[in-house]
Amino acid sequence: MGKLTNARVLVVDDVLTSGGSLLQALHAAQGAQMHASHTLAIVDRQEQEGKQKIEAQGVSLMSLLPWPI
Repeated sequence: MGKLTNARVLVVDDVLTSGGSLLQALHAAQGAQMHASHTLAIVDRQEQEGKQKIEAQGVSLMSLLPWPI
């Protein structure tokens, strides 16, 4: 990946439910030697402990819209 090695990146997902997609993206970024300390979900469905699973990896999670409100 060249120039992205050791880059700081923000991992973004549209909808957070279980956290599986964000965890997969975080592992891909780490595998490419990128550093992601923050994630962003547009909508957090607040189900299946998705936020807790992300934060258990030492990564903070921010969301724009918790659902249900």
